[in-house]
Amino acid sequence: MDSFLNTSKSSLANLENYSHVRVVIGNMACDLDSAVCAIVYAFHLHTVLENGEESIAVIPILNIPEKEFRLKTEVVYYLEKYRISQQVLTFRDQIDLTGLSDEGKLEVVLVDHHALCEKDKELAKSVIEVIDHRPQDLTWLWQEKNVDIEMVGSCATLIGKKLLQTNSKALNSRVCNLLRGPILIDTANFSKKANKATPTDLEIIQRLEEITSIVSDREQDYREILSAKTNISGLTASDLLMKDLKITNGIPIPGLPMLVQV
Repeated sequence: MDSFLNTSKSSLANLENYSHVRVVIGNMACDLDSAVCAIVYAFHLHTVLENGEESIAVIPILNIPEKEFRLKTEVVYYLEKYRISQQVLTFRDQIDLTGLSDEGKLEVVLVDHHALCEKDKELAKSVIEVIDHRPQDLTWLWQEKNVDIEMVGSCATLIGKKLLQTNSKALNSRVCNLLRGPILIDTANFSKKANKATPTDLEIIQRLEEITSIVSDREQDYREILSAKTNISGLTASDLLMKDLKITNGIPIPGLPMLVQV
């Protein structure tokens, strides 16, 4: 994976030398599920390139500007835990997807979402595959595309399922661990009270754990990621206003993880 991520990041400097640029991109929230799915599935797609496809660049994209990455504290923590540094990641503001699409070189794989926002609708013609765990938006059916939309707790479950079904070369201990974290978070560690998990989520996480003999405690790992998600010690006041910002009817509404007095 290290070699792949270094190559994908280096390719940004000479995209004109590639016949096609295949990007895997998560949603604009860039939560742990979205980030991990983009990285892992791009790695898988890289491993299945055949002879003669050396001119295809495969790039995972985190769907936020690089300056906002530090706000995603659980993503920063989890990727660092598995030795993935920010320097080898590609962010949305580091690649001109519109330009590549206009040139006819772009191939887009959507993970953890399937409905494009207004600014991304122009990329629709370049979409070749969709993997998502949200309810189907009937205005985005993606006819004649490779679509996998299934109601499970985590998109990482669907990515893991695909890799397992194809006996992917990408399936190693690091990848299995990476996928395990989002599944734990999105299912609230299979909490019956939260009721977010499906039998498929449980089956896939068990198979990922069996493949690489993962023995770390699920509850401990879950709590560590939650702790990182709520850790705001390294953020500035401006960061806090941006961290959970929601836009409603064009009005920005920050959500602060603490009591404040106005």
